[in-house]
Amino acid sequence: MIFLKDWHSLTYNESKIYIPAKVNKEVFIKIAKQSLEEKNIWYVLRRFYLRAILIETKNKIFASADHCKSVSLFYCEKNFKISNNVERIQNSEKNLEIEKNFSYELLKSGYMSSNRTIFSNVKQLRAGEALIYDKKSNRLTTKKYFNYLPDSKNTKQEIDLLKIHEKILNEEFLRIIKKNKDKLILVPLSGGLDSRLIISKLVELGHKRIIAFSYGPKDSFEVRIAKKVCKILSVKWIYINQSSKDYKNYFDSKKIKKFWKFCDFYSTLPNNQDLLAIDYLKSKKIIDRNSIIINGQTGDFITGGHIPKSLIGNKIKKDILFKEIIKKHYSLLKFESKNKINLKNIINKIFNNIDKKIKTLVTLYEYWEYEERQSKFIIGGQRVYDFYDLQWELPFWSYSYVNFWKNVPYNFKINQYLYKTYLKKYDYKGLFTSIKIKNQGWGLFHRYWVKPISIFCKYILGRKIQNDFLSFAKYFDRFSYYYSAYGIREFLKYYKKLRNPNSLFVIKWVKLINEEFE
Repeated sequence: MIFLKDWHSLTYNESKIYIPAKVNKEVFIKIAKQSLEEKNIWYVLRRFYLRAILIETKNKIFASADHCKSVSLFYCEKNFKISNNVERIQNSEKNLEIEKNFSYELLKSGYMSSNRTIFSNVKQLRAGEALIYDKKSNRLTTKKYFNYLPDSKNTKQEIDLLKIHEKILNEEFLRIIKKNKDKLILVPLSGGLDSRLIISKLVELGHKRIIAFSYGPKDSFEVRIAKKVCKILSVKWIYINQSSKDYKNYFDSKKIKKFWKFCDFYSTLPNNQDLLAIDYLKSKKIIDRNSIIINGQTGDFITGGHIPKSLIGNKIKKDILFKEIIKKHYSLLKFESKNKINLKNIINKIFNNIDKKIKTLVTLYEYWEYEERQSKFIIGGQRVYDFYDLQWELPFWSYSYVNFWKNVPYNFKINQYLYKTYLKKYDYKGLFTSIKIKNQGWGLFHRYWVKPISIFCKYILGRKIQNDFLSFAKYFDRFSYYYSAYGIREFLKYYKKLRNPNSLFVIKWVKLINEEFE
């Protein structure tokens, strides 16, 4: 009935408590004591910074994901079973029905919407959702205790919001530093604002053991910024110089399928970010199971960086909302199919779960992205660290930080106005004002030929040829190492249909799923 791997358990007063974290017995007893009252589950998750919890009593089973689904839980409605991996349910349940046309949805977005998996009778707990299973009546109920529904009615002034933001950030980082006082903290440093803020706070607030690492093309703007940041902060920086061959060898090996199966394989595209870099750091014994990884997910979304301009001030035309979601989140691959599904209906069903009074399209859009892409695919990037038995923290996903931004008025969130204002004022050691390296899609070498050919195509050969050329040139952009995982021949088969490297990954992923059930 319960199939949990790598979770820790404690028997207390004839009940069994499971959590996906190792804590000392004294803390575990406190968790167990407060958890046995159903009304306290949400409080316990927040108080003890738990990512999920499962409680089995004589008559019932309670389970809950945290506010952002940082750990996944799946359950089978018929013949109740619950696990942190669908494959474990699949191995114990012979009659799992596969959803019709699931491939279309996966190829378009990379994940199954709402609480669905590719199996019609296996569901996943959503962000901020709990379930109760009554053993006697065989009755299963679920309840959402947290919804990311931004409230634009907050009347606080900019100066007050900036002070609150600073306080919450410092409290979160001080908590992390205190908890991991003598441990090595590693920061994947892209050079962007979020990872820059992570490493700045760690240094400013006094953590002593820090290493930053970067990867990708050596001449990319991200690598050059990361190097400069670490020089200013006097932090050790490791550049992982892996070749196209390294990526191809890894993605051709059995290891990639093992990792993908470890992830939410039957519901969400495995997120391969940091995968080869962590593999390298482990193989060189630079990190071990006591190391802590802290990345900048998901600073850009939570601070308002994903709000489409077309939705601002719009309260009526829901078709605009559907258009924006489909354009951004159902466009991994451009293709037509006989087995099409109605994407508008899928999206609308998600909105059926929330208060009908909410009509602000920006609120609905942020709710949708939080529930779907962020809590599934983006958070899924943490599975890389779990796979290599590493610890991790997500300061920008902490409840206090998420709740703060949920209540920031939109006029302060659009284009990340409040966040960028804070960074300019904070400007630790000049890291947010003095670095002038511009964001570029291609490295220094490739920019010299991509731009002139693109201009030539546009004015001489036409816009269509220019678009085809730019689609081809993606193979050489800052994500070239991911494209090279499949090689130029495989890339050329699909290059006009691809949005980014995940488009190639999703083709292979869906192919593996289909092969399994042929």
